[in-house]
Amino acid sequence: MAVTIEYFTDVMCIWAWGSQVRIDQLGKELGDDVRLEYRFIPLFAAAQQRIQESWQEKGGYKGFNRHLMQTAQQWDHLSLHPAARRGQLVLMTSN
Repeated sequence: MAVTIEYFTDVMCIWAWGSQVRIDQLGKELGDDVRLEYRFIPLFAAAQQRIQESWQEKGGYKGFNRHLMQTAQQWDHLSLHPAARRGQLVLMTSN
């Protein structure tokens, strides 16, 4: 009998991007013994508003971009778009 895991995630969340490689690995290693049910929820749906409010005293979009770059460098399976290094806010992509 397969174990069902309900995985709540947000495509706009950097931590979700970072953990996705482990979720994929779990599915590959356990095969039919695990069933992943993805639940997409808008944790970061109002990204523009949240960045403006939450990062106002931390450098705004540039501060948030620095945070993304620092976080992405912790994971081998993520890479940054070259525009991110120029200070432009971009989404990260998986290798």
